[in-house]
Amino acid sequence: MSSAYLLVYHGSRDPRPQLAVEKLADLVSALLGNQYPLVGTATLELATLPLHEQIRDFANKALEAGYHQVQLVPLFLLPGVHVMEDIPREVTLAKRILGQAIAIDQRPHLGSHPSMGKMLATVEADAKIVLAHGSRRRDGNQPIEAIAEQLEAVVAYWSIQPTLAEQIQSLADAGHKSMAILPYFLFSGTTTDAIAQKVVQLQTQFPQLELKLREAMGATSQLAELILELLEKPSGHKHLPPNPPRKGGSYMISSPSFKGDLSSASARRREAECCYAEWNKACRVSFLTFFLKGGLFCRTALGG
Repeated sequence: MSSAYLLVYHGSRDPRPQLAVEKLADLVSALLGNQYPLVGTATLELATLPLHEQIRDFANKALEAGYHQVQLVPLFLLPGVHVMEDIPREVTLAKRILGQAIAIDQRPHLGSHPSMGKMLATVEADAKIVLAHGSRRRDGNQPIEAIAEQLEAVVAYWSIQPTLAEQIQSLADAGHKSMAILPYFLFSGTTTDAIAQKVVQLQTQFPQLELKLREAMGATSQLAELILELLEKPSGHKHLPPNPPRKGGSYMISSPSFKGDLSSASARRREAECCYAEWNKACRVSFLTFFLKGGLFCRTALGG
């Protein structure tokens, strides 16, 4: 089944996250490597339209392009309220609007990938602090704690305790002199700017320490690869291009390489042969042709 992909992120008044998500969508599209990739973006908050209407609009665009399914990937790092409640609610609303026209499948959130810890740029230091936003949802911070354990680091949170200042004080009391602060944030924005300002203040507060703040992950090809892996693409699977645009349950066939008058049956047969040759480059297709009201229709079926 051909799928279109929709990357959903939180949303921000700062334009940098939107630009980064669009770049990430381009990277995912390039990695798909087929002729007809359809990868879009949507925001949960601070958008002109609510998320379910953005999903509806993208799904309609996918339908027009011949896709049968939209796979939605939440670009969130923690299984908090947004991932567990807000996005599923919006997906349900979109499904009610779309009915059975197209399938909408919410995939696991990005932070659930077991290799997310590798995306944190590390640096030589006596101690490491993984700094995340934090979730008040029960067990919502377990992924961060697991990543910190892998990196032999401690965890600090921006919105809950323990705070960055508390963890720096604790590590200083333990005798550490240099500390790497690893922000567990996807993109630079207002929050990472505030973190940078806070680190400057903390450096003044702890002049005997060396605080090394790393950057957010950013839109990289490595992050795009993790997104594709979350889509559970089988090994060796090739993303097929969408079927030709549908009309009345059948498929209208039109070959761009055929130049001629379609007023005769023989011309229409030649046009069908051209179309078959082009479509067969992407997938094995068996054709059953018939004439209906003077137009040529083809039913397609994927080969085994």
